[in-house]
Amino acid sequence: MVEEAGSDVYLIPKRQTDTGRLRTEQRERQAAHLLAIMDQAYNEDGLRELCFDWGIDYESITGGNKRAKIMSMIGHFYRHNTMQVFVEFLEGDRPEWGWRPDEPKETT
Repeated sequence: MVEEAGSDVYLIPKRQTDTGRLRTEQRERQAAHLLAIMDQAYNEDGLRELCFDWGIDYESITGGNKRAKIMSMIGHFYRHNTMQVFVEFLEGDRPEWGWRPDEPKETT
């Protein structure tokens, strides 16, 4: 417990729980899976269309190539805890791909 300077407020530091660790591992696994699948499912034109659908200027995404831009996009959704919304959109946009780590992708 830490006392905040100049007040009667005490801060209790968060501790890492098993549930929190598992949730973090699941989010990291999902992010890595998205990178692999998006790199296969979208060519550069498809990625530009995806950005258009989300109101994102493709040229403003950091990264020098398609894969780096995908990493930047995923990082944005990861940091804002909105990856689930993004995954649901991808499932609607390209339903033939396995967007969740536990789903196999269809082979065509």
